Amino acid sequence: MGEVIVTFIVNEDGTTSDFAVMQDIGGKCGQAVIEAFKENSTKWIPGIYNGKKVKTRIYQTVNFNLEIDAFVGIIRGSIVYE
Repeated sequence: MGEVIVTFIVNEDGTTSDFAVMQDIGGKCGQAVIEAFKENSTKWIPGIYNGKKVKTRIYQTVNFNLEIDAFVGIIRGSIVYE
């Protein structure tokens, strides 16, 4: 459980690059978040400055939560993007 923070660049054409993990909770969660963003084919909307599209650095927080039911032994997980 915990918070992963990643940063990346949204380029002028809406593609992403320059990924880095700023805060991780271990278990390769940070790398998993980066891979999920890289595999997403949706283009982002770039920043606008003085009417022109510009590269923009994004900081994205992803919350990982696990619930363990001691009686049934089932683990439920959720991932929340903020």
